[in-house]
Amino acid sequence: MVNDNNSSTRARMLELLRSAKGIVSGETIAASLGVSRVAVWKAVKSLNAAGYRVASSPAGYALASDNDDSLAPCEFGLDEKNILHLDETGSTMDAARKEALAGKPDGFVVLAERQTDGRGTDAKKWESAEGGLFFTAVTRPKIGAAWYHRQILRAQLAACASIRSVAGIDAFPGWPNDILAANGKVGGILAETLSLGSAIVFENLGVGLNTLSARVFAAEPNRSGIKPMGIPSGRKEIFTAFLSQFRDSAATPPALGDDDSLSRLWNARCPIVGKETRFIDAEGSLQRGIFLGVDAAGWALIAPETDTTPASRGEYILRCPPGSITLLDKGTNA
Repeated sequence: MVNDNNSSTRARMLELLRSAKGIVSGETIAASLGVSRVAVWKAVKSLNAAGYRVASSPAGYALASDNDDSLAPCEFGLDEKNILHLDETGSTMDAARKEALAGKPDGFVVLAERQTDGRGTDAKKWESAEGGLFFTAVTRPKIGAAWYHRQILRAQLAACASIRSVAGIDAFPGWPNDILAANGKVGGILAETLSLGSAIVFENLGVGLNTLSARVFAAEPNRSGIKPMGIPSGRKEIFTAFLSQFRDSAATPPALGDDDSLSRLWNARCPIVGKETRFIDAEGSLQRGIFLGVDAAGWALIAPETDTTPASRGEYILRCPPGSITLLDKGTNA
């Protein structure tokens, strides 16, 4: 990473100090990074302000205290320039909307340590527990507005793969936007889309994941005897894995959204595909049927149960857009 001018001096200095594991002279740092001694000192001040502790002495600098689960942009290499990190915000969705309207590119991300007004589906409040991972990614997909839910399917699969690879627990997508584990819901994804005619200008994906430290998971159960529900991992590794997984999935489906490769991947991971489920229809009535998964656009397919036709022998299939019904059975304890 030495002399890589695509990353900031702060990011390169942090990597150098971590690898050195001891005192490094200011002269050596400046020469290695190709910057001035003044730039080195500014980077030290910036790292200290970001929660790291860089000790200085006549001999040079050393990383006295690391911040290994930090979400500071300098932790993410070449992605640094496309990350806005906030200590606190009402909602990363609101902050990302401003950035998208200002022209930020596909892949720009707003991260927050705390949300005071996090949002969930149907205007519900998203509880932003301390230590969780909260961010919104600006995306500018080249798909028609009718196919917007494909981006949520992609994000769900990326989040689930990241949780499996980093935390070592299985995670599943739930329709329309849940992230599920064996003990219930551990996250969710919310989309906000601006369209002109049938074209998407931007589609912001708000992601909330209940990441918790190993210390919290090792703690005693609470008064009800239930241990904390969430992902036994830090935030930084999950976030880094998500960015990689989400980018890798960009080439999976054709841009026009007329291919079912993405929905087949999603259906293979969802725990209730092919099973009976209860759902609330658009009129507020409780119904039953077999959840058949999603189609290429991400709409739910359900073989309904009627008085004369059991769901297992349904002669027609309901095709339900996101928001039109509410599934009550998710295939976990959620």
